[in-house]
Amino acid sequence: MTNPKVERFSMAYFFCPSNATVIESCTQPSIYKKFSFQEYRQQVRDDVQKLGSKIGLPRFLTSVHNYQDYYEYRIFNID
Repeated sequence: MTNPKVERFSMAYFFCPSNATVIESCTQPSIYKKFSFQEYRQQVRDDVQKLGSKIGLPRFLTSVHNYQDYYEYRIFNID
């Protein structure tokens, strides 16, 4: 369900890039460190194997913004 009062912009990302593709933020300072698509795919595989679910991008937050903090924020600030 979307918010009927606020326009929403959606875009596809990670749409079949090569494994060597470097993914980085276009804004600085970035809360994410640079990583390759191959690193992202491997991290997703590892998470699913070890945890039973995908963590995704929060795994690539900088040390200042770790994924534990991200999930605590998401729990208390639901969209």
